[in-house]
Amino acid sequence: MDVPDQLILGLTNSTRPVLIYRNKRGEAIFGCVLLEDQFIASMPQILETLKMAGLKVVIDPPNSL
Repeated sequence: MDVPDQLILGLTNSTRPVLIYRNKRGEAIFGCVLLEDQFIASMPQILETLKMAGLKVVIDPPNSL
């Protein structure tokens, strides 16, 4: 995938993970270099991981996230 350097600030100087947004044609339109403490996950993945670790998850109200 061709990602122009100017679309993602710091891309050429970073070895960190990068989040890339694409349009329907598959072209990179925006992106960002993730910070050291950032990661990408879905809420179901996070909740399942907490459950597997034996931690109880309470969400109140149900749509608060």
